[in-house]
Amino acid sequence: MRVRILLVFLAAASLSGAQSISSHPSWWSYASPDSTALIGMQWNHLRESPFRASLETELSPKGYLGFPDLPFLNQRAERILIASPYLMAIHFGSFPGELVRGEALAKGLKKSSYKNVELWVTATPETTLSLAWISEQIVILGHLPTLQEAIDRSLDTEARRPFSPLFATAGKYSSHDLWVVSGPLPDPVVGRFVPLKTPVKSVEGGILLKDGLHLTATLEAASERAAEGSVDQVWRAINPGLYESTKVFTDVEKILLTMDLSEEQFAAAVKPPAPPPVVAVDAPAPVKPVPQGPRVVKISGLESGPLEVAWPAGGK
Repeated sequence: MRVRILLVFLAAASLSGAQSISSHPSWWSYASPDSTALIGMQWNHLRESPFRASLETELSPKGYLGFPDLPFLNQRAERILIASPYLMAIHFGSFPGELVRGEALAKGLKKSSYKNVELWVTATPETTLSLAWISEQIVILGHLPTLQEAIDRSLDTEARRPFSPLFATAGKYSSHDLWVVSGPLPDPVVGRFVPLKTPVKSVEGGILLKDGLHLTATLEAASERAAEGSVDQVWRAINPGLYESTKVFTDVEKILLTMDLSEEQFAAAVKPPAPPPVVAVDAPAPVKPVPQGPRVVKISGLESGPLEVAWPAGGK
């Protein structure tokens, strides 16, 4: 199942699954206070899930986000927070300095620093993402000005430090395996994970991969009428085989979606389709090879008796 299809599911799972707490991890504070979208991943769980391949593609140089080709990011990260539109990816995990420096040098990144924070800068920092090594637990990807602004904010006292207003909502999903919280849409990064075909003002939702698949989401439409008119489009985005495990209903201008899959249902949903049957085809009859050397022609009916004449190859 592709990541985009999965997250249109963000049409899903038990609304009671969203935690009531609104606190957020302290390392989120590197994200810009002007962030209008946040995407979070429990990468140490997703790395062992059927969605690993799709997500790794998105979190690579081949993906829209254009992450640098540094293997330690995927191998060592435990959790990831992506903020937009000032694109930043904060990785929380285990990032020993020697490992970071070795891979960064091998990939052609140039060592630099900003206010005593070690930076690894790409050859085109205006258009590609560089890296800030904050500590052995935190590394940040972003364009160079974005990294410098994050470092500046980190030096402020906590009382003065501004935070994105989305943190209050996102905190409810901090223990989910994959979640999205947005402000006004459209947003290019959210569009990579939630390809909504129906116009909505904002989206929030999360996925839990425990004892199956559990999803929950709230989509805010422009009006109550727009919400009611979008329900059919939401149903069309969901695999018909999962209808019985899904609920979709409206509350004024909001569309609420829930989905709960058992381990067996989840395994069946992500199982790749069976290959088409192989149809046996009769092999053509072998073609006899054309003689390559001189041929002998036998002429009968002559008064002197039969005569054999050598005929050169290719002769007429």
